[in-house]
Amino acid sequence: ATVSAGVAFLFGLLLSRRIVRPLKELGDAANEIRAGRAARLPRRGAGDEVDELGDHLEHAFQRLEESLLRQARFTSDAAHELRNPISVIQNAAEVGLRRDRTPEEYRAFLVDVLTTSKRMGSVMEALLLLARLDAGKTGAALSNVDLLSIARDSAQAQPRASGRIKVSGDEAVPVQGDEALLRVLVDNLLSNALRYSPPDSEVSV
Repeated sequence: ATVSAGVAFLFGLLLSRRIVRPLKELGDAANEIRAGRAARLPRRGAGDEVDELGDHLEHAFQRLEESLLRQARFTSDAAHELRNPISVIQNAAEVGLRRDRTPEEYRAFLVDVLTTSKRMGSVMEALLLLARLDAGKTGAALSNVDLLSIARDSAQAQPRASGRIKVSGDEAVPVQGDEALLRVLVDNLLSNALRYSPPDSEVSV
């Protein structure tokens, strides 16, 4: 009886270690990943419940990492896209405060601020849509959009343009697209054209 009890105890201890050890290894690896360090979740190759748990954990951590990357990308995009309209609003306020002006002049400044703030709202909506598209949660709402009108609006809104942008075209240029995203696209194209071309050169659209 004593021998049987000892064998049963040893067998139970061995079985417990075979079960507990891989769980502990999974836990240690999960703690490493949670701390921001690279670690691979171990597998026994047995295809049992422990390996299945490892698969579930790895999938969960992968989705978490992708979500964090999307958040970082969104923050970077928002900072980049909002830099120009914020600069426009700040410049308009600074110019308006340099001296007393007529009600008509103040009204013109306020119109500029309102127009630019609306563009900021459109940019944020476009960035939020891009974030949702990146997460696979929605699709873009395509409609008939006049690309010429977007180009003209974008040319007028560029803070460093100073009359350098020439938009040619007399007829509408209808395309199927998402208006907010197209505005972000054209804004970026014109902004880069102004930034990376000679200061006195003309940008033709």
